[in-house]
Amino acid sequence: MKLTSLGLALGALLSLAACGEKPAATPAATPDTMAPAAPAPGAAPGVTEAAPDIGKLKYGSVCAGCHGQQGQGMAAFPKLAGQSADALAAKLRDYKAGKTLGEQTAIMAPTALGLSDSDIDALANYIASLPQ
Repeated sequence: MKLTSLGLALGALLSLAACGEKPAATPAATPDTMAPAAPAPGAAPGVTEAAPDIGKLKYGSVCAGCHGQQGQGMAAFPKLAGQSADALAAKLRDYKAGKTLGEQTAIMAPTALGLSDSDIDALANYIASLPQ
């Protein structure tokens, strides 16, 4: 009797499932999957504008420990404030590509490897907005 009840329940469940189609799953939009934004005013053509909060959050978690909260530089780590978004993005992309740019390459290359292209653009735009 148990087996028959289980079979009937399973058959009913399969029948109900076959009646309707599942809606297609839509992936959640993330900064890396969204369409690129237009270039920021005054930004180089290759640097797209990203949400300012992303650059600020990423800077606080990845860069500020060495370069200071306002990009003023600390100890052996250079000042970033006052550099253009284009120059900053180019350096980060070079580090990410494995190019040696100076004595801090050993620290910067692994850091840049963890950044997406949209992270680099957001960081470059945020840092370029910091007061000199």
